[in-house]
Amino acid sequence: AAGDGPSAFAAGSVSRDYAGGAPQVGGAAASAPPSLADRAQERLYANSVRALLRDELERRLKFDADSLTATFSVWLDRTGAIQRFQLEPSGNAQSDEAMQRALTDATRDLRLPEPPGVLPALRFRLTLKPQA
Repeated sequence: AAGDGPSAFAAGSVSRDYAGGAPQVGGAAASAPPSLADRAQERLYANSVRALLRDELERRLKFDADSLTATFSVWLDRTGAIQRFQLEPSGNAQSDEAMQRALTDATRDLRLPEPPGVLPALRFRLTLKPQA
């Protein structure tokens, strides 16, 4: 009859409850994707960094054209200091050189707010209007 065969549930009586910690589904907690709140906080931080960088770069940029578009990445330390940057070539050597100088100056002097945890490189594409 049904239920008369061997069963894993017939291994004995339960003598105590599970005490191994919170169960996890799908792997380690460290590999879990960031929560919606974490992603929102990172996006808010990236947008504020974008605005601060744009203002600082426009102030420092010395270029004859009305505007300049640049794509670059920045790496920050825990304090918000720019550790390094990487400028993607635009095809215009003069604008790349001006942008390189402005980024170098901004890296030396600009202090951004502390990031919310460890972030990967922040990548930006900005259209700047030189003020100098």
